[in-house]
Amino acid sequence: MDELHDNDGALPDTEPSVILVVEDEVLIRFVVADYLRECGFQILEAGNADEAVELLRTADLGIDLVFSDVHMPGTRDGFDLARWVQEHRPEIPVILTSGLARTAELSHHWRFGDEQQGG
Repeated sequence: MDELHDNDGALPDTEPSVILVVEDEVLIRFVVADYLRECGFQILEAGNADEAVELLRTADLGIDLVFSDVHMPGTRDGFDLARWVQEHRPEIPVILTSGLARTAELSHHWRFGDEQQGG
């Protein structure tokens, strides 16, 4: 029998994954969060990277993924948030998004661990 299915062929009951959505534009955050909820995920929301870090410091929230905008107000942008997650919560994957084409160009040249790997 397939380990992922129970005896009647249905997927077993599992807790939905928890996604932290980080976006300063309220309407965009609402649409993304609403869509992900419709897909069956549990959603936590933060309006900037500083709020996200506070949530990520609360280990009992069980965050499985961070989905973040790159450009946000506050002391950290999305790249800084991704670096913080890599350093403090490396088990959590991060997806960075942006509506700006220039950000895509910059992210092409930026990768995790450049500082730690010496270049």
